[in-house]
Amino acid sequence: MQRLVLAGNLIENIPANIGYLRNLKILTLDRNRITVLPEELGSLSNLQQLTVSQNSLLCLPKSVGDLCNMLLLNVSDNKLNALPESIGGCKSLEELQANGNAIEDVPSSICNLACLKSLSLNGN
Repeated sequence: MQRLVLAGNLIENIPANIGYLRNLKILTLDRNRITVLPEELGSLSNLQQLTVSQNSLLCLPKSVGDLCNMLLLNVSDNKLNALPESIGGCKSLEELQANGNAIEDVPSSICNLACLKSLSLNGN
C-alpha cells in the first residue's frame, strides 16, 4: 500500500504496527481525535506526505526526524506546544505547516532543512 487516507473519522489512536507499512508514501489522518502518534511512525522510510491537521496532537514523536524522504508535513490545528529537535533530520522536507497550535519556540534544527521552501506557523 502506498496511500492511506483515514480523514474525518473518530480515530483516537494509531496502532504501533503502522510501522510495518514500509511502502507507504502518503498518510492522511486529518480531522480525527488523535492525541499521540506512535514512535513506529519513524519506520515509514518511504513516507513523502504526512498530514495530521485538525486533531488533538500534544506532541510529535522524536522518530519523525527519521522520515528522511518526507516532502510535506502538515500538523496544523492541533495542541502542539513545540516541534521536536529531531525534525531537522527530515532532510527532504519542502513544506512544513504547523498553523493554529501553541508553539512557543522553533527548534534550531529547522536550519538543517536545506530543501524547505515553505514554513507556516500562523496562529501560534
